[in-house]
Amino acid sequence: MNNPEVQNLINKTICNPQGLPSFINNENELIVSPKLNAYFRLEDVKTELDFKCKCLEWLSYFVADNHWFGNSKERKKIESFINYILGTNIKHSEFQLIYMRLGNRINHDLTVKFVESNYDIKVLKKEVLKWVKN
Repeated sequence: MNNPEVQNLINKTICNPQGLPSFINNENELIVSPKLNAYFRLEDVKTELDFKCKCLEWLSYFVADNHWFGNSKERKKIESFINYILGTNIKHSEFQLIYMRLGNRINHDLTVKFVESNYDIKVLKKEVLKWVKN
């Protein structure tokens, strides 16, 4: 990894204060929580924007109520972790919308727009309104 901003985010992930035992495995996957199998691949992460988008696209699943049936303590750790890594204060209720609109990389262009807007939730709400009108 040559980009110092990305390397800083990776280091921040591995040394996270949430107590998640994060590491990079031999498949170049950033394992955020082995217990939850929460991870994303690093092979195509070239910029800080790439990292932040992947964080939302692949980890929001573990925070969304409608998809998470496990330990709420672990859900809260992932939620806190995402906010820590992104430097945000995204509310739990907003993670529902984030997963619905961005989870599993369903709309990468929208993820980029959301991150570039400094995580303005109105960006996602506008997309929902467009979808409902159609």
